[in-house]
Amino acid sequence: MRRLRNLGMVALCTVALLAVSGIASDSQPIDFYFMADEGVELISATQSAQSIALLLSLRSGLPISASVTQDVSSIETALRDGDKSVVMFLRWDAYIHLRSQVDGLEAVTASVESTTPGRPECYYWMSCFYASSDSEFQSLQDCAGKVWIHGKQTSHSSYIIPQAVFAASGLMPLESIETRNQYECMVALLEGEGDFCTGFGIPFEPRRAPLSEQLSEHSVAGALGIWDRSSAISGPIDIQWEGADLRQNVEDEYPDVWSRINIFFVSSPLPFHCVAVHGVAESSTDTLVAAIAKGLESSWELGLWSDLISFDVRGMQLVTDESFDFARLVIDSPILAERFPLVLGYTGTEAVTLLDLP
Repeated sequence: MRRLRNLGMVALCTVALLAVSGIASDSQPIDFYFMADEGVELISATQSAQSIALLLSLRSGLPISASVTQDVSSIETALRDGDKSVVMFLRWDAYIHLRSQVDGLEAVTASVESTTPGRPECYYWMSCFYASSDSEFQSLQDCAGKVWIHGKQTSHSSYIIPQAVFAASGLMPLESIETRNQYECMVALLEGEGDFCTGFGIPFEPRRAPLSEQLSEHSVAGALGIWDRSSAISGPIDIQWEGADLRQNVEDEYPDVWSRINIFFVSSPLPFHCVAVHGVAESSTDTLVAAIAKGLESSWELGLWSDLISFDVRGMQLVTDESFDFARLVIDSPILAERFPLVLGYTGTEAVTLLDLP
């Protein structure tokens, strides 16, 4: 599929080169750095990045050149050249590092969640806290002194995020049990090996109804109310994605999991990759953001972005630097004092901040 896509882009780019010559030559050239994930094939990634830059140039009228790197230091070097206009597509942690080292860097969009109809994947890291429905767990405070079941320590949703929340709040579990994966994490909870577990998920509403009942109670397409963490409201969404809730992983073996297990806390989200700018005029930034958003409406162009990273880019939302404050908490990076109280997550629809904790 990628080969066919790249062959098609070569044909498109050959025709488009003539149009590029019409781009205003008096505009400030923009260097677009694409940070590819480790393990990504760099030749293919470079071809895709060059195609993206060309399409953005055609759509925006801005002169854009593309570079691909897996080393954040090369981007930092470019940012220190004060005469350059630089745009970056990079991981959230690389953005936080660069923002702390170079003045004037601002995130403008981030891959937060899907806007593709029928594809509700959520492209951010978050953590759901699960416990037995007949237990005492009602809030984050109930984790203190209990036995925590989690997946591998490399997992953001199962270990890294909750560990950061515990460290920040001081609500440390008494003991932790590590499992090989998040499937075993939920099984261990169901078998009574611990008090609560953490992993990926998006809490359904109503949360206690079996999935089959939820589907029949709503539309034939299975549109359900789902928790929107940004606005704390319920809205319809197609849930035809098997990873929408950790409980779905064990539903065949434990058909009563939906009535036995509840979600009592959901962390704030971590964006995945973002687009950031440095030294780019505000009008050009607005034009570029609009061009990126337009391109991501095309599954073909969307696939080009996905060649650079280890997951599919599905949607970009406007963000500011504050959108990364929870991510700073996770990697223990300084947060501006005036941005407190920081939202750690949500219990029901109520935001939980450090000020709300004893």
